[in-house]
Amino acid sequence: LLQIVGDAVTASAGPFTIALSGGSQPAMLQAALALANPDALRLDSWHVFFVDERCVPLDHPDSNFAAAKDFLLGLGLARDRIHAIDPSLDPAAAAAAYASELAAVFAGRPLELDLVLLGMGEDGHTASLFPGHALLDAPPSETVVAIFDSPKPPPCRVT
Repeated sequence: LLQIVGDAVTASAGPFTIALSGGSQPAMLQAALALANPDALRLDSWHVFFVDERCVPLDHPDSNFAAAKDFLLGLGLARDRIHAIDPSLDPAAAAAAYASELAAVFAGRPLELDLVLLGMGEDGHTASLFPGHALLDAPPSETVVAIFDSPKPPPCRVT
């Protein structure tokens, strides 16, 4: 994992953009980055996004942001470089706001993340995209979408 992250950071000419998922993935990333030379990671250039997030407060144990925040801040990332959804909004508004935040960071450049780290749930879901769910038929032009009926709790998520 450290090699993958290092190669992606090296290949990035500008800001390094990474998207994290939940589950055990933040802990694996934390363990890998603990072995890295911080200077080689160019942490001051990072923008961290979340592939998906449960619509819970950002300090809730089910929050992907909560699972990653402390170790990312411990690496020296500025809080404004760790992009979380706004859980005070309803899921559709949170998805729209997150899409706007992505667009602002990319500022006219194509929205192409340097690295996306995905996990897979025991039921085959990834990024709050569950097998057989209608959300899989969302228009491909949608950058960020809300889900209101996740088969796994909590039912409201942004992906």
